[in-house]
Amino acid sequence: MTHVGKATGFFETELAASVQRFSRDETGAASVEYGMIVGMISVAIIATLTSIGVTIRDDIFGVISTAMSGGEAE
Repeated sequence: MTHVGKATGFFETELAASVQRFSRDETGAASVEYGMIVGMISVAIIATLTSIGVTIRDDIFGVISTAMSGGEAE
C-alpha cells in the first residue's frame, strides 16, 4: 500500500508543477491581444466604409443618374 501512495504523491507533485508552469506561461497572450486589436480595427474600417458607401451611392451616383436621365438634381 505504501508503494501506491508514493506513486500518487509523485504524480500529484508533477501535476501541480505542470499546472504552475502553465499558469505562468504568457507566450500566447500578446498574440491574442494583437488579434483583438486587429479585429476591432477591422470592425471600425468596415463600419466606416459602409457609411461612406451609402453616402457615395445616394449623393454622387444619384446626381449622376439624374443628370444622365435629363432631370434636375435635387
